[in-house]
This record gives sequence, structure tokens and C-alpha cells, in this order.
Amino acid sequence: MPGEQEAVVRLVHEHLRDQETGFAVGCYGAVAEFAHVGDEAADVAITSCGGEVVSARGALRCAIPTEARAIAYQSLSPDPAAWRHGIAICLPAATAAPAAPREVITEIGPDTDAIRERDREAILFDLGVGAAHIEFCVRTTDRGLIEVLRATAGSSVFAPDARAMHAILLASPHRVCRSALGRIEVYVPIPSGPGAASPSGPHTHLLPKLLALGRSHAPLAPIPAGWLAGLDIYPPSPVLDSDGQRRALDVARLRSFAEILARFGQPAFVAAKSRLQEAVLAGRPPAPEIADGSPLARRALRVALRELRHTHATAAVLPAWVAAFDPAGLEDREIVDGH
Repeated sequence: MPGEQEAVVRLVHEHLRDQETGFAVGCYGAVAEFAHVGDEAADVAITSCGGEVVSARGALRCAIPTEARAIAYQSLSPDPAAWRHGIAICLPAATAAPAAPREVITEIGPDTDAIRERDREAILFDLGVGAAHIEFCVRTTDRGLIEVLRATAGSSVFAPDARAMHAILLASPHRVCRSALGRIEVYVPIPSGPGAASPSGPHTHLLPKLLALGRSHAPLAPIPAGWLAGLDIYPPSPVLDSDGQRRALDVARLRSFAEILARFGQPAFVAAKSRLQEAVLAGRPPAPEIADGSPLARRALRVALRELRHTHATAAVLPAWVAAFDPAGLEDREIVDGH
């Protein structure tokens, strides 16, 4: 097993075993997420190149091929004392998207690759979200829903008459999002009613307005040109709980992601964070040139300052650095709320 693949597989194995880690397969506007709920039981099976996690609410399967690479990153949170982080597992575009994307409802047939054996006779329909590297599907044994989806095959799921979408919302079938790296299956019902919120644990998002932008990933995820992310990993935050509320600093989680970022992060981002941390801990006053004029460096500095507010809150020069680079009320185009 080549060294890079071995490192990525170890990273994936570590997080498959971590009940607080979340996962996603999808694109910007169509995504399935898998996460545990509290102490919910789940079966974890590790394979040589990936593995599976199955709970009562959903399931995840992944397999990491030789050409995969991991990209770790951090971004800002709307909470001025927090930040976000993630790991994108990527493939070259030619491998991640070997066929033309579907843009209409298409019957695939029995889901013979379903993670649970009991689901392998259910019929899988690709909803045709038009993404190059993922398929957003529903899976069902409901005869009424199957009839509607077969009758609307070849049309857009977002058609003005909304016949297919109405039937899907009414029947609430399993949702399956799959890529060249794996799949996430969501078994819980689709939230319905005014103001319905996504449940904790496995759930999906299908957002036509975001899909219309044609993005393969969230704007700030640093996916290199020519690559596509087929699996996203969201290790637990050291300062926010699963509901996004502040919690006491978890030093072990902070150090764990720092090691991941050092190994798989963008070198320029890691270097900018290191420069700022060294300057603050050395007691030096704010220096505008430390940001080097790039959005990447500015974001790195702001994340570093937010970390320092937890780890070195009493540093004498820290307030001056925060005022210079991450002040309250700063107009923020670098925050993307959500994955």
C-alpha cells in the first residue's frame, strides 16, 4: 500500500472508530450526513482500505483507493470564539467523475450495494441533481412512490408541478448519496412541516438554490483544481458541542486536529498560523505585514487568534492582535455557515 494511501486510510480508520466524528458525501446543495446520536449503538467494521458504520438511523461505507488524498482545513465560525474544521478525502476528477452527471430522475434498479442486506431488493432512483461526482438517490419498496418515480423518470425532480418531490416527501424513503469513495444511507424520515429542522444524526439536505450555483463543494473548502471531494470528515470541535453550543476547551481534540492539519493541511495556512502564534507568545505587537495580503493568510490568522483566546487568554498582547485582525463586528465574507 503506497505511503500516501496508507496515511489516508489510517486517518479514515481513526475517525470511523470515533463516535463523535461526523461524515458527509455530497456536493454544494445536495448532501447526506452521517453522525451518531448520543450513546446510540452502532456496528463498526474496519476493512483494509476503509470500513462501515451502521446505526438504526443510517449507515456509512467508504473505501479509499491508491490515488486518494486528504486535505485538512479550518474555517471561521459565526461564533467569534470558535472555528470550524474538516477533512476532505479527494480523488482526481477523472476518477471521481467517470461518467456524465444525470440531471433527471433515473431508475437504477435494486440497490444490490446497499449496506444492510435487508435493503438490497429495494429500488434505487437517482434524483438527477447534476453533480459530476455524486449521486443523490432515494431507495424504496413503496409501490406508490415507485409508480410516481417511474412515471416522472426523465424529468427534473425540481419540475414546476413538484409531483415527484411531493411523493418523496410524503413517502419519506431512504436517501442514499454515493460517490467513488463510498456512500451514506439515511433511514430516518424527512422532516416535514413549517420550519422543520434537520434531526440530530444522519440526515440529508437538498437545496435547489445552492445546486443551481454548480459548485462541487463549499466555497471555502480548499479543494485543488482537478480534484473532487468524495468523502468529508468532520472531527469533533474542541470548543463546540454537536449542537454548535460552546463547551469547555478539549485540549486533546485541539492537539489531535493540529497534528492532522500539520500533515494534511495547506502549507501556507499552517505557516501563517505558526507565525502568528509565535509572535503573540513572544509578546510582539501586531504587525500588518504578517497577513501577507492573502485571504488564506488572513483566515489562518483569525483561526489562530481564536485558538489562542482559549489556550493563552492571558497573553498580554493578545487583545491588540484580536483588535487588529479579528475584531468584533468585522464584516465577514469568509464565514460559510454549514458544510
